[in-house]
Amino acid sequence: MAGVFLLLGAYLVNYVQDLERQELRTRLESQAWLVALAAAPMIGTTEEPNLQEFAQDAAGQIDARVTIVDQEGRVLGDSEADPATMENHADRPEVAAALSGQIGESSRPSDTLDRTLIYLAVPIVRDGEQLGAARVALPSDQFAGWLRNIVVAVVAALGIAALAIAALSAILAGVITRPLSELIQTARRIAQGDLAARAPEHAGGEIAELSHAFNEMTTTLQANIDAIEAERARLSAIVEHLTDGILIVDDQGQLALLNNAAERLLGTPRDRLLNRPYALAVRDHDLAEVIAQAHSGDEPVRRLFEIGQPRRYVEAVAYSIPHRATPVVVILRDVTELRRTDMIRRDFVANVSHELRTPIASLKALVETLLDGALEDEEVAHEFLARMETEVDGLARLVQDLLELSRAESGRLTLSPVAADIRRVAEQVIARLRTQAEPKKLDIRIEIPDGLPPGRFDPERIEQVLVNLVHNAVKFTPPGGIITVGAAAEDDHLVVWVADTGPGVAPEDRDRIFERFYKTDRSRADAGTGLGLSIARHLVELHGGRIWVDGTARPGTTIKFTLPLALEPAPTGDSTPSAHRA
Repeated sequence: MAGVFLLLGAYLVNYVQDLERQELRTRLESQAWLVALAAAPMIGTTEEPNLQEFAQDAAGQIDARVTIVDQEGRVLGDSEADPATMENHADRPEVAAALSGQIGESSRPSDTLDRTLIYLAVPIVRDGEQLGAARVALPSDQFAGWLRNIVVAVVAALGIAALAIAALSAILAGVITRPLSELIQTARRIAQGDLAARAPEHAGGEIAELSHAFNEMTTTLQANIDAIEAERARLSAIVEHLTDGILIVDDQGQLALLNNAAERLLGTPRDRLLNRPYALAVRDHDLAEVIAQAHSGDEPVRRLFEIGQPRRYVEAVAYSIPHRATPVVVILRDVTELRRTDMIRRDFVANVSHELRTPIASLKALVETLLDGALEDEEVAHEFLARMETEVDGLARLVQDLLELSRAESGRLTLSPVAADIRRVAEQVIARLRTQAEPKKLDIRIEIPDGLPPGRFDPERIEQVLVNLVHNAVKFTPPGGIITVGAAAEDDHLVVWVADTGPGVAPEDRDRIFERFYKTDRSRADAGTGLGLSIARHLVELHGGRIWVDGTARPGTTIKFTLPLALEPAPTGDSTPSAHRA
């Protein structure tokens, strides 16, 4: 409706403008002809000097500017300026048209008056001879003022009509269209996700029933969506916290979903995997082949391979499901620990069998020899029985070490940590093992400074650790070598070390010598069980420390481990037990 009024108002204003413009031109033309008729007798006569006065008088009578020019364009008279100061007007468009015998008109700023004027010029003719041109002019703002008054009047009339129609429309809208508009707005809000929006329920009528039904539909829709969202949140939480990795590939061959476990196994951030082709995202030939086979077949595809960085063993199972949006689901199960446990179990059985085979074979051979008659020879029988005792002691040590290691690994080994002096423990260990070092003339030294803060540890267990370390050093250090037991305080812990001048440990063996039954080539001939360093590692870790081979120490081997510092001073008496556990 407002557009119609605007078009109507514009049409009326244009129409009135055309009428005024035509009336103004007719007025100017008639005035110009009157001026030309009156000025014709004065041009080219002795009265020519009175043209300036004539122009001023004529301008006062017609209320317009009057200008008289001769045939060459020279100004003979002007009601607003001195002709002597005015330039030639032959180049003015309206004057040029009038000098050529036509009626000329134009609108432009006046150089003389510094105002925009509407000009109209007609030729001055006397006795059939053209003598010049008469020009009249009116300010354009005067015409604009007339138009302004007309426009104001038209706009006022249209405004009154528009207000009346608007008032009538408002009344009609309040009665008929407002409920429908409110219902439409409510529907748009719901479409944008605002399920709490409700349409006003007006009293009575079909629109009220429609609003009520619409609100019931919205309530039901919100309840259904809430239930779907709750179920979706539960499923999402379950999928995200599964220990198995989940991958879903959509019908475009892109990764549409993966959970935290899959992200960890693939070793790539989720934002770099989602919505990308699975072959480019997973970057693993085996996994991409599993997905491709599942996509092209109906049977589940199962495969075991390594994936990710660091490499992990996974069992991948891919299913093709009858759903257009998500045709392939892949389950990735990390079996690295299972494989490692299985390998440890097999290695353990093999190592125990290896360790038991030699002493059992020796015992069997000794017993058979004794039964075959050697028992009658007292000297030989005594020697064989001594060798049998040695083998039985070795078996006992092996069983004891296995029991100790089993308790340490299963967490059933209890500690009794106290504030203890590591120097006192070291002295007792050296005193016990000095008899083993004397045949090889080994020099065992202690480099533990006086006043070293006490550590908090179980003295009996740490003595067991040092016994294993010093015993290994005695075995592998050549005659005349040096073994050093040292300790120092660093930050909030003690660092204890055992160093020797033996052949050292190869770099590839440094991380493995703490494994069960692991022996370097040079120690295979030794009668040890290969469990001492493994037990030492578990005992140190139970104290919250760590044990390692110092690769920077030269020559020989240096094994270091850490222990926590004690907050209270160590007891003055000898609280360190002297009994050693195998």
